[in-house]
Amino acid sequence: MRWKHFIRLAFLAIACVPPAARAAEDIVLADRKPPGVIRNATRRIALAGSYLNVPVKTGAPTRRMTLWIDGQMAREFDIELADGRPDFWAFIDVSTCKGKTADLRVDRLPGRNSAATPW
Repeated sequence: MRWKHFIRLAFLAIACVPPAARAAEDIVLADRKPPGVIRNATRRIALAGSYLNVPVKTGAPTRRMTLWIDGQMAREFDIELADGRPDFWAFIDVSTCKGKTADLRVDRLPGRNSAATPW
């Protein structure tokens, strides 16, 4: 009987708070595990053009990106990698490596990031 009283009090406490105020505290039940962080995300790319375009979002978390060409690190830099729609595109000159295979690695990506999903 005591637990019913506790549940009734908890329900009343939640019901008295306006929806906008409790939105951040809502508990969500889901079938899938929440997205985590993907470490050392890698994308293999055949270098057919002269430039590799990278999406940038001003104010996004800074990530460490490395460009590996034929197993050797060619470039390493920090970038505010866009999670969704970019503000602008940065380019990497890969004209000297045309026809080779490159691996583009990012130290960490959120699991919901569009760059983390296969093309």
